[in-house]
Amino acid sequence: MILYNHFLKEALKVSLLVLIGLLVLFLTMRFANYLGDAASGKVAPEYVTKIVMIKMLISLKDLIPISLFLGTFTAMTRLQQNSEWVSMRAAGISSASMMRRLMIVSTAASIIVALITFNLSPQAELNLIQLKEDGKNNASIAGIKAKNFTRLSGGTKIFYAQSESEDATHLKDTFVHDNKRSDDAIMSAKRAYIATDTEGRKAVVFEDGTSYSGKPGSLKYVITDFSSHNSWIKEKEKKNYTSYASFVPTLGLFNGSHHYSTELHWRLAPVISTFLTPVLALMIAMRLPGNKWYLSLIIGLSVFFIYQNFLGIARSLLKNDDLPIVFGLWPVHLIFIMCLVGLYRHLQRGYILKLGKLTTEN
Repeated sequence: MILYNHFLKEALKVSLLVLIGLLVLFLTMRFANYLGDAASGKVAPEYVTKIVMIKMLISLKDLIPISLFLGTFTAMTRLQQNSEWVSMRAAGISSASMMRRLMIVSTAASIIVALITFNLSPQAELNLIQLKEDGKNNASIAGIKAKNFTRLSGGTKIFYAQSESEDATHLKDTFVHDNKRSDDAIMSAKRAYIATDTEGRKAVVFEDGTSYSGKPGSLKYVITDFSSHNSWIKEKEKKNYTSYASFVPTLGLFNGSHHYSTELHWRLAPVISTFLTPVLALMIAMRLPGNKWYLSLIIGLSVFFIYQNFLGIARSLLKNDDLPIVFGLWPVHLIFIMCLVGLYRHLQRGYILKLGKLTTEN
């Protein structure tokens, strides 16, 4: 029992460290991407943190399997390198018993992934896309850098500002060109900022400026000086995503369409993957000597990502109705399980041959 616990504690410790490292990397990359979008006016800055946090929650269903895979592989490799695995086998611990113990951990991890995938992820995905839409609609001048040409929140007006005020409340020496109007409407102003009316509508307020419309030299060419001018920010119409398969609660997928069935199989995939991939890592680390851990790691990761990629391919085939929905993603899971069984038999055969040689020598 002590030896089993030693292995499991080591595997869980490394898995947790890998998961934390992947989350830090994920947060860094996502924050950089969305801060870039906020700086260019595509997303309101106040939405960046919420969007990244929801994305991180959704990503856990993909990060937990790979973390547990690497944690299991590292723990078993250390046992191999320190000859502890040899001692454990001499004490009567078999590879099958190690797998059974590991399956307890992988089952617990699968339950966590199932809770995320079946319960939290659909609502989180829906909240995420709604936040993105709100972030685009609420993107304001405060999130636009000076000296960049930017469309005003999905509208048809091109906005440009020469500089920003020291307190970052408004932009200076601004320019707007309306692409929608045929009379080549242009407007310039010394300053501009965002204002919201009592109904929650947003507008860009231009102060101390001049507008030009029409063709220069013609009778219809008009120049207008103004002290204040409001340009309403056009918001995109919000879509109703509640019927989309990705956002439907899991129970609602059972009596749905072809796309609902495909989504149900896709949500089940990371749960099965979380249960099976640690066993793969354990057997590959057992098969090769500890001094060849790099070869084991390359083989293990290759098989892991091939499995994940084939799941994605099968999902695309299901969506396009090129694969019968009755099969779902089970052919890919079954092939992977068959590979695990074959690897296990090969592992056992190697141990039997070693024991036979030892018996003959004695």
